[in-house]
Amino acid sequence: MDNKVNIFIDCCADIDDSLIINTLISLFINYDNINIIGISISYGKSWFDVNPHKIQQILNAFQINKQIDIFKGVNHSLYSENKLGSLSHYVSRLNYPSITGDILKSKFEELKNGKNVFVSLTNLTCFSTLIMQCPNLRLFIDKFICLAGAFNEDIDKEINIMMDPNAANHVLHDPIMKNKVIMFPYSVTSKFCIEEHKFANLKDSIPHYLLKSGEQKHPLFPTSDDILNKVIVHGLPALICISEYIKEDSNAYDWGYKEHRLIFTTENPYKGKANILKVVENEDSACKLLDIDQRGSAVVYDMNYDEAWKTFCHLLNEADDTYTRISNNWYSKNIKLLSMLVLSLSLFLSFIYRVY
Repeated sequence: MDNKVNIFIDCCADIDDSLIINTLISLFINYDNINIIGISISYGKSWFDVNPHKIQQILNAFQINKQIDIFKGVNHSLYSENKLGSLSHYVSRLNYPSITGDILKSKFEELKNGKNVFVSLTNLTCFSTLIMQCPNLRLFIDKFICLAGAFNEDIDKEINIMMDPNAANHVLHDPIMKNKVIMFPYSVTSKFCIEEHKFANLKDSIPHYLLKSGEQKHPLFPTSDDILNKVIVHGLPALICISEYIKEDSNAYDWGYKEHRLIFTTENPYKGKANILKVVENEDSACKLLDIDQRGSAVVYDMNYDEAWKTFCHLLNEADDTYTRISNNWYSKNIKLLSMLVLSLSLFLSFIYRVY
């Protein structure tokens, strides 16, 4: 297919990362034109509801643990040996191979068709490190999707650039990468908070995940209302961006974006604020973000939020159906295997009885 996409994901494995990754994996299972070539786990901002092994649990639940490689990402910002983010020492102890620029370049280089996309669900440190290790990696990446930036009054709530503005400046000023960046800033991602009517809609779509009795159909999601309520699904626009590209029946999300030249201030070598010092913008709109011909970093400022939320609920439901089908197939196959073993053993015992 012409709209095939190959994806590598860097994340910190918190709740909203898990929600996005399991829906992407469901798409990977159900559609031939999406390929997830690997997932890396990097440092994050807090311990709150974070389980780096959740990614492995999701792969095991979908029974594709041998099809998608998991890697250890980075455990600190570019210029700080002081481990920023309380997940940093946990990342250091993960029993996965470390991702390197050469490894990722080889993975993309082996692919002969499709659009190659790097999705960063956390800070930009990992990608910055990878392209410093292997500058030629940049030539094999068509789009770099990141959840970062703040361009309005919510500037102090932005975290993915504040944790490592040096990495952000490196990526956004790189002469090759700056025209491949698609950025979803905080003002866009914060619209997808699981609360009030959206939380009710989510319950209607997948009620078995959220029963107050604690009943859980499968291990893909937490069951507690208290855990999911008010979680912001920051990665949802990135998921929608990929979903609309691979699905011919996707809805129009009315992407509005501006092309920027971006510079972020750095307060000291270890942290910074996501302030824009220089902007040259070109306002435009697009049906499919992954198809745009960029002349600068594309910063999304608007989209059809209601339609995107409906699609997200549908994708979660699709992930549930996928898991249920796979689980039933596994159960059925093992019952048949057990029946065959019992039958074979009975025949063998019958043969021994007749001989002796």
